Amino acid sequence: MRVAYLDCVSGISGDMTLGALVDVGVDLEVLNEGIASLKLPGCRLVAEEVKKKGFRATQITVEHEPEHKHRHLHHIVEMIDGSSLTDNQRDLAKRIFQRLAEAEAKVHGSTIEKVHFHEVGAVDSIADIVGSAIGWDVLGVDRVVASPVPTGTGYVKIAHGRCSIPAPATAEMLVGVPLVELPIEGELTTPTGAAILTTLAESYGPLPAMRIERIGLGSGQKDLEEQGNVLRLLLGETVEGAVASDLVWVLETNLDDTTGETIGYCIEQLWEAGALDVYTTAIQMKKNRPGVVLTTLCEGSKLQQMEAILFRETTTLGVRRWQASRRKLQRKPHEVDTPWGKVQGKLGWFEGGAVNFSPEYDSCSKLAADKKVPLRSVYAAACKAFDAEGSRAMYLLADFQFVSLLPVLVMVPVTVWMMRRVYRRQARRETDAPSPRVQARQQRLQSSGTLGEDAPAQVAQWEVHMHETARELSARLDNKMRALNHFIELADAASARMEGLLAEVRAQQGDGAGKSEVVSKPS
Repeated sequence: MRVAYLDCVSGISGDMTLGALVDVGVDLEVLNEGIASLKLPGCRLVAEEVKKKGFRATQITVEHEPEHKHRHLHHIVEMIDGSSLTDNQRDLAKRIFQRLAEAEAKVHGSTIEKVHFHEVGAVDSIADIVGSAIGWDVLGVDRVVASPVPTGTGYVKIAHGRCSIPAPATAEMLVGVPLVELPIEGELTTPTGAAILTTLAESYGPLPAMRIERIGLGSGQKDLEEQGNVLRLLLGETVEGAVASDLVWVLETNLDDTTGETIGYCIEQLWEAGALDVYTTAIQMKKNRPGVVLTTLCEGSKLQQMEAILFRETTTLGVRRWQASRRKLQRKPHEVDTPWGKVQGKLGWFEGGAVNFSPEYDSCSKLAADKKVPLRSVYAAACKAFDAEGSRAMYLLADFQFVSLLPVLVMVPVTVWMMRRVYRRQARRETDAPSPRVQARQQRLQSSGTLGEDAPAQVAQWEVHMHETARELSARLDNKMRALNHFIELADAASARMEGLLAEVRAQQGDGAGKSEVVSKPS
């Protein structure tokens, strides 16, 4: 999976995003061609290499003819639809503007249709968003992760007057996004940057497990005294089998005056709203009243929605919340065959090769109800089927096949080459014939006059020395060949043992299936 990580150490803005994209390898001309199709008068991007606190970065400037025009969302959408952008680029650009419009509408108590953009509707902001949409599409990223975001401190002047940082629309878009305290005067995260970030980012947290291929740094226009005003983009591939990590929100509330039916209904609402996990814990509260702790895990984007459900559906007067780091195994869907039909499940595996298979409850319960068999029998049959398929062995041996066998694959041609040399030397020793190389050298020396009358004696002495050297090398090679043969014998024994174990598992699976069929017969 292709993954990108946005390191927002100094916040994020539209021009910083463009700079990082160009610096990581996106062709500037491709961006300018797409922006030119918007038919904005004289609008083009100019890239310049700059240094921010000693760090090299790419700074993008939007050149355009001056204008004082405010646009509504439908004007910008029509402009995008009439451009030469691809469908994916159009969709992403419109989603970013939609995100902005929703935030502006909520802040001003209006509707999306009536919202008119001021700063964001300017030509440079349109170029920033559309250019970013083109750049992300060109990179072909499957997943975007971002670091916690600093907003800056102080005040900023906008079309509606002087506002504290973050600006109202920026703050609205950053609801649920983990923020980091950075006491730097000025606006570090702009509305355009917040819209791009919250539209693209799937999760927020530390750098995920990935193999970095390219790094790009985009520069902001300001020079900060404390640090370099740059946005860092790390592009690469996820590491197969590695443990991924992200940040989630944990919500908790203590309940001792809410009925079980109400709690059950609240849990259903939380699940439907997209909670990652919901559970209750029995506790003893004040005045010896029994109660429960209702715990909910959710992503940052769902935080407000989850809190609203807890306040609306329970009698709680307060909700505790905090962020927690989560580690996740690599996983993917997997299907197995049981005596009653197919069962869906999930595979999870660790970098060391350990594999977990978990049958899906919905799939097992549906099959149990249709075939009139116990649910636990379906669960057991699914797990046995996974083992019987050899799937577990396949995943466990994946590293062995591609890593442990690599030395063997290298040793085989080397061993063959060495054996051929030994056999040739042995054949020459048996016939007492000098090697072709020695014969050629003897002829050169005789023709040049280097060898005198005692040439046969010198040649004979050389031959004796070379035969002794060949015998010594042959003895060493024989020792290595014996070690290689021993290794091959061990590998054959391990392979035979593995086949025996798989045969035993298949036999046990057949016995288990027979027993399950007997149990499932009506009495």
